[in-house]
Amino acid sequence: MVIVDNILYIGDGYQIHQVLDGTYTANALDLITTERIRCLASFLGGSTYYLVAGTIIDDNVNKSTVYRWNTWSSSWSIGDDIEEVGVNAFIPTDNYLLASCGFNSNIYSYDGMVLSLINQIPGDYTNVNYTTINPNAVAYFQGKPLFGISRGASATGDPTEEGVYSYATSNASLYPRILNLEYVISQNKTVNVEIGAIAQLGNLIFVSWKEDTNYGVDVLDMANRYSGAYLESRVIFADRSIPEVYSKISVGYVELPEDTEIKIYTKENYADSWTEQTTITDTIRQIVYTDNKVDCFAYEVKIGLTCSGTSTPIVDDIQIKISETQS
Repeated sequence: MVIVDNILYIGDGYQIHQVLDGTYTANALDLITTERIRCLASFLGGSTYYLVAGTIIDDNVNKSTVYRWNTWSSSWSIGDDIEEVGVNAFIPTDNYLLASCGFNSNIYSYDGMVLSLINQIPGDYTNVNYTTINPNAVAYFQGKPLFGISRGASATGDPTEEGVYSYATSNASLYPRILNLEYVISQNKTVNVEIGAIAQLGNLIFVSWKEDTNYGVDVLDMANRYSGAYLESRVIFADRSIPEVYSKISVGYVELPEDTEIKIYTKENYADSWTEQTTITDTIRQIVYTDNKVDCFAYEVKIGLTCSGTSTPIVDDIQIKISETQS
């Protein structure tokens, strides 16, 4: 369901019904009979609000469509086909619309005409390890588009960590949007998780979830810190043809409260697991750093934060020093 220009629209199979001032109208719009409406959204194009519908045919059919309708014509205005197993959900974003499509956590941008692939949550996707986003597991909260990544309905494994993700930036004109696992459910689990719905109430956010046989509704506690949060770099190789030495990783902090910690991990040459590095804390310059020399062609860095109750490290700078080896 969605409200567009004060009218409630309801997706039902391949048909859309409407409710206006208490009056119900069946079959306000019919789509293709072989398709099933999975999600609806409002879209502002120019000065006109449109209804947008995302469909699915079947879990085994790699084709779905986004339809745009002006809400008064006898048929939709335009449709865009995409080779994905269903349009899972529309993600509200300021001034434009995102869409989750298919089984592989692909995120598309919709401009009112066509879908364009813009990002994917990294993972090891297979025919039995895949994800979905439920149609109501989306929100726009504190300037951040949020969406709940769930294990696929018939999946037997988890290709990526599941929970509530954001795709946000602090300033769209200066910084790119990044994908972030924003909130982990209260079970502190990220596998075999389903996020059913996300709802807002002022500065509160509610998340319904299911984990294995457990289920519940979480409310965000802004004062409670998640210990174990981390960020990872991309694979780094400034010039792969030249031997390089990664000689120092430094993490600048604003605060490092008692009983909290900043940890540094690395991977060399696409290693399977992270190696924790010995760190030195300079309380005068307020940095935590490593001082190891590593000669490799591909390097990855992970920064982990250990919290204590409501106290957490606050990081404001990360630097990785690279220099060429001497011949």
